[in-house]
Amino acid sequence: MALTTVLVAKECAIGRVKTRLAATVGDQQAARCYQLMLETFVERLLSWAVGPCILAITPDEAATAAARRWPGFADVWTQGSGDLGDRLKRLTARAWQTFGEPTLFLGVDAPDLPVTLVRAAGGALQSGADAVISPSADGGYCLVGVARPLPALFHGIDWGTSEVADQTRRAAEDAGLRLDEVDGWEDVDDFEDLQRLLRRLAGSRDASLRKLHDALLSAKLSRADERYGR
Repeated sequence: MALTTVLVAKECAIGRVKTRLAATVGDQQAARCYQLMLETFVERLLSWAVGPCILAITPDEAATAAARRWPGFADVWTQGSGDLGDRLKRLTARAWQTFGEPTLFLGVDAPDLPVTLVRAAGGALQSGADAVISPSADGGYCLVGVARPLPALFHGIDWGTSEVADQTRRAAEDAGLRLDEVDGWEDVDDFEDLQRLLRRLAGSRDASLRKLHDALLSAKLSRADERYGR
């Protein structure tokens, strides 16, 4: 069974990305951090994806520039309006209409997400799960996959809160869906998350992740250099 992968991303605009991180390092440096994580995720994703790979960008007017910047994707889609649930419903329907196969959605905030977790999530969908998530430490999830359009899975979720994963579990149960879970991972929302990411990257054998580690330190993200003796 084939699998479509969609990377859900934002235009890297100062003051509009990584706002919780910006409270510590400033808007410009937070945007730089997001840009570096996005570049790393794209590089990694395009190296190991086995099916169609889509970049879904917001705001919609950023799509043309994104298509020029990232020609390796099968296509660049707009996310449209509404909250994350509205956008995931729309993207799921479009992916199903276009490819007619299970779809995994990944986010930029976990740039070092192990490929083993992504493959395990794909395996869950191919083994009969209606949906799959990789829960994150903050109560959300780092990836979500669906075997087909499942709007109920994204309805009534308090996005951006610590209740996202639990509410998703309840939504799946209420809809009679089989929701599998693969191992969890961490995403980067604030400064402490960034420090943990840097520690993980420092010991990575992945060349892309070691490059991200060095680039994040070179970006002089406020106290990050001090904690690492720079």
